Amino acid sequence: MQGRLRVGQPLDYQLRRQMYPLPAGLSMQYGPAPRGYRYVIIGGNIVMLDPGYRVQDVFLSRFASK
Repeated sequence: MQGRLRVGQPLDYQLRRQMYPLPAGLSMQYGPAPRGYRYVIIGGNIVMLDPGYRVQDVFLSRFASK
């Protein structure tokens, strides 16, 4: 999965199906995403996405398991 999360590349369909919204408690640790962007959890990663599902940043998190 790590190799498929590349900054600047859009998420493929399979990864979109595996993403979950970032819980509010965890979201406070990262601060607000820029307007139009959002944080999601994919596997053990917190990922910032733009409106077109393009990866803007990837953060490893030991808390992001679901």
